[in-house]
Amino acid sequence: GPTIVSNGTLAVTTSSLNGGGAIAIADGAALSVADASSSLFTPSLTLGSATALTFNLPNGTPAATPIVATSLTADGDVTINITGGNFVPGTFPLIQFSSATGLGNFHLGSLPGGVSASLVTDATSVSLNITSAVNALEWSGAANNQWDITSVNWYDVNNGFNPVTYAQSGGFGDAVTFDDNGGANPAVNITLAVTPAWMKVIGDGVNYTFSGAGKISGGATLVKTG
Repeated sequence: GPTIVSNGTLAVTTSSLNGGGAIAIADGAALSVADASSSLFTPSLTLGSATALTFNLPNGTPAATPIVATSLTADGDVTINITGGNFVPGTFPLIQFSSATGLGNFHLGSLPGGVSASLVTDATSVSLNITSAVNALEWSGAANNQWDITSVNWYDVNNGFNPVTYAQSGGFGDAVTFDDNGGANPAVNITLAVTPAWMKVIGDGVNYTFSGAGKISGGATLVKTG
């Protein structure tokens, strides 16, 4: 049957709600969709006035279009927010449809730190066009244990895992991950005020410590697992 969000926020993944029913978001309510490497299919997606649609894309460009609707209707202002990481410049669809009304009501809201983008609508889709994004780096600790802007202690995740330095400018630094590949130097010495766009610590097999004269600053999102 249909799914109706009358108030608040309904949080789902792209593998949810695939029973074939219509989805309706009432005025002032919100839908949050997390990428699960699949598409959320619906015959009809209707969005009321002052609604919000959030796409959580932890791996950057999704493997499949997050929402595929036969019919898309936006009855008033709809704000699209983007969360996640590992973004690279380029354009990808957020919503694909066969027919739509109210495409001019879609507006881009919040973006992850260090990402610049705009919405693009056409006859079959609402897409996100990313014009610039900070690099996604993985700690290697290959040179030493210094988190600075000169030591080659990182892999560039989206560029063949080439060895690189950490960089930051304009208030945002690169997006960083500390995982089991950084066991060479898990005692990280922060030498300056670093402002990563986001930071993930995935230490199932490595126990990281962070210390030093510097600090982790700014509005970075911290994700800790393991």
